[in-house]
Amino acid sequence: MVGAPRPRSGSHRHPGVDDSALDRPRVQPPPLRRCPRRAPAPARRRRRRVHLGQGDAGRGAGEHTGCLPSVDRRRPRRRVHRRRHTLPRRRDHPAHHGSSFSKEITVKVVVIGAGSLGLGAASRLVEAPGADVVVLDKQHAAAGSSGRSAGVFSRLYNDAHDIALRIRTIELIEQLADTQGLTLRRIGLLRLARTPQDLDALAASLETQTRLGVRSSRLLTPGELPDVVPISTEGVLGAIHNAEDGYLDGAELCGAMAAKIREHGGQVRGQAEVTSVVRRPASGFRLELADGTVLDADVVVNAAGAWAGPVGDLLDAPVAMANERHEAFVLQLPKAYAGPVLPMTMDYVVGADDPGVYFRHEGKDQVIAGMHSNSVVGHTDGDPEVSTAPTDEGAEEVLERLARLLPDIEFGYRGGWTGIYPHSRTGTFVVGEHPATPGVFVVAGGGGIGVNMGPVLGEIVADQILYGASRRFQIPDSWAPGR
Repeated sequence: MVGAPRPRSGSHRHPGVDDSALDRPRVQPPPLRRCPRRAPAPARRRRRRVHLGQGDAGRGAGEHTGCLPSVDRRRPRRRVHRRRHTLPRRRDHPAHHGSSFSKEITVKVVVIGAGSLGLGAASRLVEAPGADVVVLDKQHAAAGSSGRSAGVFSRLYNDAHDIALRIRTIELIEQLADTQGLTLRRIGLLRLARTPQDLDALAASLETQTRLGVRSSRLLTPGELPDVVPISTEGVLGAIHNAEDGYLDGAELCGAMAAKIREHGGQVRGQAEVTSVVRRPASGFRLELADGTVLDADVVVNAAGAWAGPVGDLLDAPVAMANERHEAFVLQLPKAYAGPVLPMTMDYVVGADDPGVYFRHEGKDQVIAGMHSNSVVGHTDGDPEVSTAPTDEGAEEVLERLARLLPDIEFGYRGGWTGIYPHSRTGTFVVGEHPATPGVFVVAGGGGIGVNMGPVLGEIVADQILYGASRRFQIPDSWAPGR
């Protein structure tokens, strides 16, 4: 709002190879015989002799003589293999099969955009040994949509892939809460159903969530709804509720990820606008900033949010964006209000054609409210360089809808703000290496849910950079840049 499972690790042997053949000697070894003993030299320690197993025949010193080889007990020097990142990597790259960062990967990555998507990518990249990561923003972290978001996180979606993505992003957010002190306000989230089709969709969603391990969601009847939120149930057939969902502060989330990046040796730099990009003759890029600073990079990530289009043009890797301006409003609860904390309530079901109203408690005595849709519904002329005040028409529409939903609460109006939903023109996330310019990766199209999806989408694009593919999810072809 304003503002496939991990591959199994195990054998690294290639498919189609008879594994048993790898454990058999190529030739039958000759019978082993004892070499004549020699008197040890006074100044040298006698070397220990070991017996070769059947599987080692043909590999040691006994291959030619039949003698038991001696073993040098000196500790061998460890060889560190440094590998420059070569693009593009195939999905069958050996590193893709690992479950953790086990090898040093020397790669310099510049991420353009210090919102949730860019910082999410960088916070994953810095975990790779040898990765050199710099995040640039023309203003500062969370200066765009991430800092203007209602900050909702939720697992109440329909498609199994969408639910799995949100389960993972909440895991990553919870890690930041544990390590960086990020505050998660678990006030619950509620979606209302007003048609039989919507109610069926919520029931199917609950079944899918349960199958994927979510135990905190439940369906509510109209009679049960007032126990959760004091709304009018006129026209409401039911709802789905998750008491462990809630919201966070988008700027705080970005600050937590930036702190993690710096702790791992990465950089997050504000007031660092990229003004030109030149592709180096061999490989990689040279970026010049507005202050004259020059940076070299093996990989560049376009995570510029509402500015992804202009940045894509600068990189010769176009990204078609549909920036949609939305409004959010701050309402005052009456002093006499003694009801429960108002959960994030959405009179909108994912996939609906029309936007719906949402509201949630903010602090002790205020409410944040607005209109939301996951789809592009219009107003796609939003210029991220232009900041506008919320309109009277927008405020009236939200207040009228809330008056029908919460007739017993008389709200006071305290103002509001506007922000951009940076949708892609295709209406999907855009994640991956751009076909027009190898070495440029894109993570964009967060729309009205980018702030909470930043950690998981950032993890996906980081894995694509390091390993050639996400190690947790099968990414739809529709997400590919250049479409």
